[in-house]
Amino acid sequence: MLDYLILLPVLIGINEARPSNDYFNALYYNDPNLNPGFDLNAFRIDQLNLHNHYRRIHRVPKMTLDPKLTRQAQAYAERLAAKATALKHCRKPTCDRHGAGENLARAWGAVNVETNATKAWYDEIWDFNYCHKENMRNMHRPGHEGKPIGHFTQVVWRSSVKLGVGYARTADRTGVYVVARYKAHGNVPRQYRRQVTKPAYLFQTFQNNCHRTNGGYSGWSAPKKCTQSCGGGVRLQKRKCNNPKPSLNGRDCTGPNKRLAAAEWCNIQSCPGTKSHRDEQCEARGYPADAHNFKGKSDCQLHCYQKEGEYMLLGTVDDGTHCNQDKGVCVLGVCQPMPKYVAPTQPPPTDSSGAIIGSYTKIPSADVWENKIFVVPDGVVNFVITNFDYNNVKIFVGYETPEGGVGYNWGEDDWMNGMVEYYGSYETEYSTAGVEYKYTRLPKYSTIEISGPVRSTNGYHLAFFVKGNTPAKIVWRYGVTA
Repeated sequence: MLDYLILLPVLIGINEARPSNDYFNALYYNDPNLNPGFDLNAFRIDQLNLHNHYRRIHRVPKMTLDPKLTRQAQAYAERLAAKATALKHCRKPTCDRHGAGENLARAWGAVNVETNATKAWYDEIWDFNYCHKENMRNMHRPGHEGKPIGHFTQVVWRSSVKLGVGYARTADRTGVYVVARYKAHGNVPRQYRRQVTKPAYLFQTFQNNCHRTNGGYSGWSAPKKCTQSCGGGVRLQKRKCNNPKPSLNGRDCTGPNKRLAAAEWCNIQSCPGTKSHRDEQCEARGYPADAHNFKGKSDCQLHCYQKEGEYMLLGTVDDGTHCNQDKGVCVLGVCQPMPKYVAPTQPPPTDSSGAIIGSYTKIPSADVWENKIFVVPDGVVNFVITNFDYNNVKIFVGYETPEGGVGYNWGEDDWMNGMVEYYGSYETEYSTAGVEYKYTRLPKYSTIEISGPVRSTNGYHLAFFVKGNTPAKIVWRYGVTA
């Protein structure tokens, strides 16, 4: 048996009521310190069923829960929990497994911590090299050297058809130990190729050969939908490791498979209620809607409330979660820089149709760059801005960058009046910051229309500026999409 240990605090949910089994429930040698309401027999059945789920995928015989192996596994789980120590396999002369294989798992940190041990063990499949040699060399995929694989191979070992499951908590109930015993013993040298079969789903990720072909990424996708429906999300791009897929003994693609499409916020309107995005993520994982951000190196970690003064680490936050005091966003667990997110102080006004409306009636300053009247969010549709006094206050169409840079490349001008006098109207189409729009000038007003949805060039935001010396008479309206 390969002596690998795994320490993964992963939650398991018991979703179905199962009949009590007095024989298995009476297998406690000592006090397993179970939490109130915890069904040990249901846990054992869950782990058995999950073993058999994986074994069915690998096309090997199913397991049955064996009373003797379970009694032995339970005794060793209680022994480990009593010592509250690191994982250590049962070995002679101080411990006797009676020829059985063994997998161990531990989780700790809170009274409600649990571990779905079988899933954690099976996930080692991504480190296992199906092109290995039977002399126990090259058992790991390239780049995965040193990672545990023996738990996975034991779970799906063809001839291991009897299973025993033990479970116990420490005296303070903040740590849990899981022991699985197997017969026949797995991980026998020179038997892996016959005993550990390939599941068909692997070939969605890998080529079914041993040509040592390394993986290559496809191109980046178009920007995806906004990660948040409110409160400031981002758009991401993704790529796949299929150009080419790696061989079974090839290296994974290198580099991230996800990135920011642009360092700009979308859906910037404030969210209703008092829950933050982190609170919602805790709630979605079955914890109270109460998250704490320890910031610094932990800025992209999700910590959820356990009890007074204690928060449980549940991995990384969802992509698109704010970090660095709203001056960054988490992508793949890393805080990426962003322009500071500032939530609107109040929801924007709307008209009777639900379209968002706004206006500018101030006297512009002499410096046009101080007269930025509106920045158009990405996703806007059916945008119309109307100027009722284009002779005294003129609209200029330009852009703003996340670093604060501004500029414009088109604007209203007096010569357009001659076109209106001669033809009755003046129309033109133009593009600024990658956004196309139509300008119409009539005797009493002018309009700029964008059908949308607005998708500004990466790194830019479409913006409107004005120039003049009298009170402006400018209004706008638009709809929004996700």
